[in-house]
Amino acid sequence: MSEICPYCTALKFNGETMGMCCASGKVKLPLLAAPPDPLKTFLTGNYNHKFLQLYFISDRNSELNARCEISPNVERTIVSQLQHLFHENINLVRLFKTAIDLMPTDTHKIIISADKTPPGQHVRRYNAPTIDEVAIVMVGDQFLPRGIILHKRNAQLLRIAETHRCYDALQYPIIFWDGADGYHFNIKLMNPATNKEMNKKCSAMHYYSYRLMIRQDEENYILKCRELFHQFVVD
Repeated sequence: MSEICPYCTALKFNGETMGMCCASGKVKLPLLAAPPDPLKTFLTGNYNHKFLQLYFISDRNSELNARCEISPNVERTIVSQLQHLFHENINLVRLFKTAIDLMPTDTHKIIISADKTPPGQHVRRYNAPTIDEVAIVMVGDQFLPRGIILHKRNAQLLRIAETHRCYDALQYPIIFWDGADGYHFNIKLMNPATNKEMNKKCSAMHYYSYRLMIRQDEENYILKCRELFHQFVVD
């Protein structure tokens, strides 16, 4: 990476477009807060983290046990430290836990068996995965809004869009460990000459392009999340 953006100091390869990182100075976002220890240490070490669904478990001991049952090789102390960090820093995690009394216990498991291919179907259509990878399945060419429903404290249901400012923190608490806002429609583009807001909104493409860049003298911890980073990009 030999090219440096004069506006946002993003590092790029020779030949990459001028505005791919910040729309030539029109996108300016606050830095994501550097994660505190122990999360910072884990992100730069050899650990895997992907436990969003377990925030629905009722008490912290049960939550910790469930996490360790899913990945028996993960050290219990590491999981406990991360769990404590999230409960102390992300209000959204505490909001999640209030839904547990409204949700039935789910003991179902999804099992993919390559030997159970329906008669008449192509053998490779129902293959079991052979490698660890992240992918997305798009059905048809009509992209409908996602059904994202939150349980409020008063037992009411709240539907939000994937463009809600809290969506990223709700879905990726390890990346947005402090509950920072993600993309939303009220982010304005900036005039690079005056450094003032323009009457134009930042698109999701520009927002996430900015967030995913490597920058000079700036640590991008999103890129250190490995498999979770892959899921974030696909999402």
